[in-house]
Amino acid sequence: MRAIVRDGQPSVETAILAIMPTTVVQADRPRFVALALEEFKTLHAGNAIRFGLRPLEFAAWQEMGAERG
Repeated sequence: MRAIVRDGQPSVETAILAIMPTTVVQADRPRFVALALEEFKTLHAGNAIRFGLRPLEFAAWQEMGAERG
């Protein structure tokens, strides 16, 4: 979450796959992506702190329109 927002990337499957930790086993990858996409759907300034994001970082990402993918 944090890497995608800070890099200004869209919240899409390809961006998640590109930064997915190698420790996620192949069988778990579809579920990992689905969970990440769901987290992005509910991400807002109030809960962005859970992912180590500052409110201004999150706001800048939103202004770019990246949350819409």
